[in-house]
Amino acid sequence: MCGDVRIIDYKLIVDTARELPKFIDVINQLVKAASQGPSEGGKGKQQQHAKLDLGGFGPKQVDAMAQFIERSFSDTVRVKVRPSPDTPQNTFAGVALRANFQDGLWAVQQSHGLDLGGAWTVVGQVNVARPEPSEEGFAAFTTGNEMEDRLEQLVFAIDAIRRMTSGVKYPCMSMNLISIYREC
Repeated sequence: MCGDVRIIDYKLIVDTARELPKFIDVINQLVKAASQGPSEGGKGKQQQHAKLDLGGFGPKQVDAMAQFIERSFSDTVRVKVRPSPDTPQNTFAGVALRANFQDGLWAVQQSHGLDLGGAWTVVGQVNVARPEPSEEGFAAFTTGNEMEDRLEQLVFAIDAIRRMTSGVKYPCMSMNLISIYREC
């Protein structure tokens, strides 16, 4: 597949989210220090200054979000390919392990950014869309064993969360990523 390529690094998102409250505190301290009058040794009248915040998200909420992302995506990245800019809804999406990037994903993104552009080649196997669990043909395989049948319902619920967090809907197509590379 050729086209525009984008990589979403979930570990980078988690690491950034966890550091964001500390970073905002440092920025707020710098703004506060800069707003104090230097003529009185920093003890001058404090001026009003804009204060950055996370919109009600504190460290606990950010950590809960980070834990959810870690559990949902582990150490994976999302690779998306848009074959044509004329039809942006037609996208292929797959998952790759961070560790499988030869140069390290951080190095790739430092060199090329989030959007890798069209200089990359992605080899993937496009998956056939499967029916939703509520559709006929994907119903529970009941056995009459009440415990087993209820556990299967739990599996359906967990799969619904997986589809919500990492699934795709047509016209986007899921793919099994085989390789991604750039010729030099």
